[in-house]
Amino acid sequence: MNNQDLSAEIERRLVARVAEELSPVDVAQRVRDMLDERYSFDAVGGPFEHMQPSRVLEKMEPTAFRCAVADESASDTLEEIGGESYEREEVDALRETIRDEIEAEQDAEV
Repeated sequence: MNNQDLSAEIERRLVARVAEELSPVDVAQRVRDMLDERYSFDAVGGPFEHMQPSRVLEKMEPTAFRCAVADESASDTLEEIGGESYEREEVDALRETIRDEIEAEQDAEV
């Protein structure tokens, strides 16, 4: 099997297995968590002290929130497969496992 055929077979098997073996990332929730970890209304005090920055941004500036989600979706840490986002490191590990399986199958045929 040449490299092009091998790559095509890896990607075919990857699409079939990724949903079974990996958990998709909720990118919007990831952005919410990041905002809430980085920012706080504690210094404002009063009734605002317990507000969540992510909720404020999402409700008051929905376009900005959607842009943040889109930026995170396009980050180098995620890979989209079948309309879902997955951690790139996990996808790469699964891709490597599939490559090893294909090579083992080829060795067994010889």
